[in-house]
Amino acid sequence: MITALLLLGIIDQRDLRQMTGEMSYGHLARFWRSVREYYFAGVSSAELLLMVKILPAKVTASACEFRGSTVREFVLQHLASDHLVLVSVANGHIGLNHWGLAVGIEGRQRQGNLFVDHIMLLDPAHNPTPLAAWNGMVAVTRTAGTRRYRLVDAHGDSYDVALTSALAISRHSERNR
Repeated sequence: MITALLLLGIIDQRDLRQMTGEMSYGHLARFWRSVREYYFAGVSSAELLLMVKILPAKVTASACEFRGSTVREFVLQHLASDHLVLVSVANGHIGLNHWGLAVGIEGRQRQGNLFVDHIMLLDPAHNPTPLAAWNGMVAVTRTAGTRRYRLVDAHGDSYDVALTSALAISRHSERNR
């Protein structure tokens, strides 16, 4: 969430330093107080949406709480509109319930048509990948015989995950599609 706000220019490095230091008043102080109790526990996209609404009217956000292909299409649609998209992935068998920032797509072009293969992620759980704008990716097609999608992290480890929800964020002046 903080990365998305930095990328949108809603907050800057000075604001971020204030958020982690002593703060008294203002929108950022209210924001940080509202998220502090969830910082390590996790939140839903609906809860993130409520957090965005307390920020100045510089951003527009929309949430998708449906699972699977509906979340996938929501993410792809908002990435195509140049919005930032937080996406939640989960795998109960390994205790994974995690958010990443979708930053783009990977695919192939054939006869003028783009066929998307992966959603590229910035995963806060992993270090940045040198010379890359992403450090994880999720396949857009389901793993054979399952309702899950293949997530590959920065270490090359892969997991079958459910796409559980997403939150799209854009500047208020942009028109959401």
